[in-house]
Amino acid sequence: MAASDPIWVNPYMRGAGNNKGLYPEFADYDPDIDPSPFRVAASRAVKFDLTPLEHMPTFLHLGGLLRGRRRDSDLNLDKMPDFFTIADGGIAVSHALADLLQRHNMGHNQLKSLDVYEGPDRNVTTGHSFVFVDVCELKSAFLPELSKGFIKVRNTNFYNVVEAGALVALKYQDDNGIDIWRDRVLGGDGLFLSDRLKRALDGAAFKLGRFATKKCKIHFEN
Repeated sequence: MAASDPIWVNPYMRGAGNNKGLYPEFADYDPDIDPSPFRVAASRAVKFDLTPLEHMPTFLHLGGLLRGRRRDSDLNLDKMPDFFTIADGGIAVSHALADLLQRHNMGHNQLKSLDVYEGPDRNVTTGHSFVFVDVCELKSAFLPELSKGFIKVRNTNFYNVVEAGALVALKYQDDNGIDIWRDRVLGGDGLFLSDRLKRALDGAAFKLGRFATKKCKIHFEN
């Protein structure tokens, strides 16, 4: 049994920390097939529970394309938080936070250091790098009938959060000590941390931006 209720992390509830000016590049990504590389990567993760290394981002770059037009970035890479999302919903962390994650139980989750370049051609480096977090530990614990502030996406089995005061109810599942995972039906809105990892992050005074975190309610089946 888990020592305490897990923590739900929703990167999108406050619209903060989602750094759309920092874009990933994928070696095997074809924009003519799918406009969202992370949707391709996420679908692979859900199917295989593990993203093959060749399908992970190869580097990050500033700016990008928005509706076919060039978009510049005014991000100050020296002042990035230690935990943030990049364009299309991927998660990146500082190297210091990655070191802390590696001291916890990551299970099958993967970490990959990515250099940041000025543009997608990799001609000019920024001298910065961050660590991409591939969260491929998945559960099916979300209880929509006992949760609040979610709606089901039409013609799918997925749910999106729609209220700032949303509450998450989960059915109990043995987590095998895993400290970070996603729920299959919540997609980008379903990132969870163990209570011990959250306490370690707070104790180390990492900058987590303005992400909303909230304890979940665990329900035990009779």
